[in-house]
Amino acid sequence: MQKTKFEFMKILVLVALIIASIFLSMTGSLSVAFAEDEVYSNVLSDLQKDDSFDVGTYPANPIDYSLQVIQIAESENRELFVYVYNPSSSVKELRATSINISTNKNEGIYISDDEEGKSYINYKLELLNSNGVFYKYKVIDFVVSEESERYYNISNIFRAFDYMLDEPATGDNTISEVGNVVGKVWTAQTVDGQVQYTCTEVETIEITSKYVGFVRYYNGFKLYDSSCDSHYVAFSTDKPIDKLIEAEVYYTSQDVSEVTELGITNTFEGDLEEKYTFLNHTQSVSNSADGLFGHRYTWNRIESVSDFKQGLEDDGFSMEDVSSELEGKEWVLRFFETDYIVTGSVVVTEQYTKVEDVSILRLKFEVDGNVYSLGVVDNKQSGDLIPDNKSEPWWNWLVIAGICVFLLIVLFTLFPKALKVVWNGITGIFKGIWWVITAPFSIFEDEE
Repeated sequence: MQKTKFEFMKILVLVALIIASIFLSMTGSLSVAFAEDEVYSNVLSDLQKDDSFDVGTYPANPIDYSLQVIQIAESENRELFVYVYNPSSSVKELRATSINISTNKNEGIYISDDEEGKSYINYKLELLNSNGVFYKYKVIDFVVSEESERYYNISNIFRAFDYMLDEPATGDNTISEVGNVVGKVWTAQTVDGQVQYTCTEVETIEITSKYVGFVRYYNGFKLYDSSCDSHYVAFSTDKPIDKLIEAEVYYTSQDVSEVTELGITNTFEGDLEEKYTFLNHTQSVSNSADGLFGHRYTWNRIESVSDFKQGLEDDGFSMEDVSSELEGKEWVLRFFETDYIVTGSVVVTEQYTKVEDVSILRLKFEVDGNVYSLGVVDNKQSGDLIPDNKSEPWWNWLVIAGICVFLLIVLFTLFPKALKVVWNGITGIFKGIWWVITAPFSIFEDEE
């Protein structure tokens, strides 16, 4: 029986092969194509296509740890390449990680008031190849426009923070990426099917000192504790600013839940999101204050450090723990608000949003009567998970005291005998304290 079944299977296979051979003879040979990894031309070969390019103007320098963008190029597949000069590559290879690019032509003077929204975008970079001090990168997720004239305004290129080279952030802050000034606008024009590039240098503004933190405002009780975390960045720049009008900020956010049971905490993290916020000096924000005993606070999106500290002081908060970090900073951007919620008693769940890699992209400001809108040279910096306003406002304690008095009144109204017991207990305690204080004196009186 098994032999008959085996013979039957052989016949089926033979028939299948005959049908397949007939099909192939009718349709041609069957071929399977495998996509090959795209091969990119060498960085030095690309640069030498420009007759004015001189390798000798880019010498190796073991103590120059900068990254310098020297050229950009578009591909036929509408990719964008960035060519970088790394002088210290022979002893310290420093790879670029991301880059800030705006496709708006910006010569530094702000003209239009209709440019709200994000102008600079932070793009990740992929290293394609290198040759000596020259590196070729592809800008990830960038698609070249089909317009006949295209602008690439590059303000800043980042590399990873290096503990051997870079000064760490102060306090509880950490730096993930370090910025390098670019300050160039490339114009690409397609003429008779050929792309021509011109480059113009533009002004930038550099962040010289920076601190990232957040302030927590209590929204009140709603069967759970609810608060609003106001995330901010305090900073100073290398240029004077009489009035800060606008700002664009890049950062990442990630929702986090910490569940604690029997002293063991498990942490659950959501997806990491890249975000951009546009800020204007006319904007103000408030917390919801929609819970029991909640209090509404209001703050400005853009304010000076002195106004920032004074506002918190007026609201009853102290910033003493971070006063040294704010020292020397000039401006504060209140760029993002998130919820902080605590639920449960036996099993406690703490929900909050982790905000990291804060970087300022653009500043519009006024100085000496002129208004400028400049790309910013900044790092990517993160704070810790502890609110900077450690002390609760004084009125919170009044509310708590009022609640305690109210509960005592209700308790003694419902249980009048309890009032006598509590009163006797309180008076007994005070009598005991008084005895401890006066006992030594009575002993000396007895001896006399």
